[in-house]
Amino acid sequence: MEIRSGNSLGSSGNWAPGRAVPPTTCSQVSISPRTRPPSMQRGTAIGRLSLLQWSHADFRATLASALTDALPQPVGVSDVGVASAVDLFDDPLAGVSVTIRDGEHMAPLAEQSDGVRALSVLALIGLSHQHAQIVGIDEPETHLHVTAQRAVGAIIRRSPGQRVIATHSSAIVRRMNPLDIAAFGADRRVRQLPPGTQFADLEVMTRHWGDRMIEPLTAKRIVLVEGPSDRIVLVRAAELLGQNFDRAGVAVFELDGANLFSTANTLFGRPGFDLPVYGLVDSSHARVWAAELGVAYAALETAGIVESAPDLEAESVDALRVERVVGVLCRAGVYSEQGILNACGVATIQHLNADLVTRLCRKHKTQAAIAISQVMTAIGSIYRLLTLICS
Repeated sequence: MEIRSGNSLGSSGNWAPGRAVPPTTCSQVSISPRTRPPSMQRGTAIGRLSLLQWSHADFRATLASALTDALPQPVGVSDVGVASAVDLFDDPLAGVSVTIRDGEHMAPLAEQSDGVRALSVLALIGLSHQHAQIVGIDEPETHLHVTAQRAVGAIIRRSPGQRVIATHSSAIVRRMNPLDIAAFGADRRVRQLPPGTQFADLEVMTRHWGDRMIEPLTAKRIVLVEGPSDRIVLVRAAELLGQNFDRAGVAVFELDGANLFSTANTLFGRPGFDLPVYGLVDSSHARVWAAELGVAYAALETAGIVESAPDLEAESVDALRVERVVGVLCRAGVYSEQGILNACGVATIQHLNADLVTRLCRKHKTQAAIAISQVMTAIGSIYRLLTLICS
């Protein structure tokens, strides 16, 4: 089967390398003699009848199935129309126009939105290259909503043969097997997981982290933090010190829990994509991270991991002092003054101490981090980490 679409597909039906998914959809579909069943060859009445029946039944059913996989809404056989523009007996199905139901009427795919046309072309490329060993597609996410990008990723992964995809879409990446991902950063170095990497847990976490995978995989350095509160404070501190993470190629990645460091290091660090890994860790997990990296606890910082003792909330309260933190939390609406007193079990602000306020910040980590980041001052672990990253 050959599919031609504008100038993006050659006359042989091969996708033109280096070109994006075409902005226009199929204008011609033809079935070459070598793909027709023997009973459907030209020259016999039964062949003509069989081909006609195949065209309007099997082809429409196959096309509807492919479009259903690609488009947001299911497409039934009755929703697809195929109209031949030439004499059927001369060249069956040459130059056909594919239409699809649009509300109450049938409309050519060429008149659909950019997204629908792009999805349709991908579906038809799959039909026309079912037996191809290698098919390359450049940025299939172009014009597509993120939900449609996920559908594209699923289609590509199910496709037979080898599909080589160039993409900036996290939605597509998260659909892929981690062993099939090759990342290109600013240094133009190709990074892949080593063959034989045990990825049972990695595949699950790749899907969990999928929407955030592109940035770290293409960064120069990655900073692992336990959660959003650490990221908020770190990024704000970098801004105040005039350090531009984007320009420096630094990606800050939230682990969603310190216990996931091992998985992240296996994926991003030396055992995996071999990115330079830095990190910020609470005292409660510092020795675990050191063991994962194979370094002594005393040498953890030389391995790029800075310990926040005992954690960033305690360091922040110590740096800003109790009264200032209380004022910041109240102005930000995280707590009222009376709410703070009630939560800490004291009668007046003067009875508050660093330990009580630190516990309060830990209960609402993200809100407290947002408030504190607005009045940042020097926090030891953050300063040491930024020095390591940007040295």
